[in-house]
Amino acid sequence: MRIMEICSGAGVNGAANTCLQNILALLDRGHHVTLVCRPNAWIAEQLADTTGPLEIVESELSRWPLHELRRIAALFFDRQHDVAHTHMSRANFFGVLLRRIFGVPCIATANNRYIQGHWMLNDHVLAASAATGRFHHRFNLVPNRKITVVHNFVEPTIYDGIQPDESSALRREWNVAADSLLIGCLGDMIPRKGLLHLIGALPLIKQQIPNVCVAALDEKIRNTWLKFKRKSIVMICTTKSDWSVTGLILAKC
Repeated sequence: MRIMEICSGAGVNGAANTCLQNILALLDRGHHVTLVCRPNAWIAEQLADTTGPLEIVESELSRWPLHELRRIAALFFDRQHDVAHTHMSRANFFGVLLRRIFGVPCIATANNRYIQGHWMLNDHVLAASAATGRFHHRFNLVPNRKITVVHNFVEPTIYDGIQPDESSALRREWNVAADSLLIGCLGDMIPRKGLLHLIGALPLIKQQIPNVCVAALDEKIRNTWLKFKRKSIVMICTTKSDWSVTGLILAKC
């Protein structure tokens, strides 16, 4: 297939990383991919040395006047693409306009939950979780028949090349014993993300493994941490402001 991936994120976040992993998986399976992204976007930098049938097109994804929509639509049909796949709000709305004005088949990935009227106008919506799918059905009126839950990728290569001394150094920094079971998790500690299930299960885990410890990387963790600390559950809290190192931190746990 020939797929046009449209990502409006300039920096790195979960949606951009999902788009990146999706592109790499498509290329690995022999598909032709065109990435439409913002100028100097993080995702384009990650794909700079990628081999395979990949074309990167820069665009600000402006909706008015219609020049940019016409240009991307012409590119879509000139390259004989089969479908467009959008990531993040600006790209999602851009994709809907491509579909409505120029007839471009469009699938949108829903990583978050915002009330936005354009979601129902996609050909299909890929929801990152069942909760996200239910939200878009209830509030954005997307029919259930047009929603498929596709969970985000797990990229095991972040664990490649991690040396034992790196893990030991991290444990010393956090005052965690060498023989402790250290579990790393990254994300917002809110119910729909599911990470609170791990915290809720910790008392049962501690009954079997008393020296278990969780490294929770979340900018909003402080109050949550204090609450769980009173329950004698060991939490190590840091921030995810530096996204360039969080993968390494999780890999070293």
